[in-house]
Amino acid sequence: MIMPASQSQPEMPVPLTMGPGPLVDHPVDEPRPAPLRALDRAAVLDIPLAVTDYTAAMDWMDEVVASDGRVSISAAAVHLVMVAQHDDETRDAVRDMVTVPDGQPLVWALRGAGATPGARI
Repeated sequence: MIMPASQSQPEMPVPLTMGPGPLVDHPVDEPRPAPLRALDRAAVLDIPLAVTDYTAAMDWMDEVVASDGRVSISAAAVHLVMVAQHDDETRDAVRDMVTVPDGQPLVWALRGAGATPGARI
């Protein structure tokens, strides 16, 4: 099942900075950065993986840098997807970041789920 980016991914975090009081998500005197464009994702064994190719992933990362955004990104091989099946902390961490497929078996699994990824990243 392919999940549109608007439904599959939480809002991307913005940089954290110290203000005069507690930790805030942006400097009080600066405008909040624009929300980042999300990547489409599809689930493999309930782990959301980005449906993209190398060029599109790099273009997206360039957009993140240009917008002064902050994201967590992981390149997942089959091993990470399998560990996430049994380890709650790993599963939560993978779900909270942008995860790209790093290996042909995950690309095949995405295609089997109906997604059209370009290739492994």
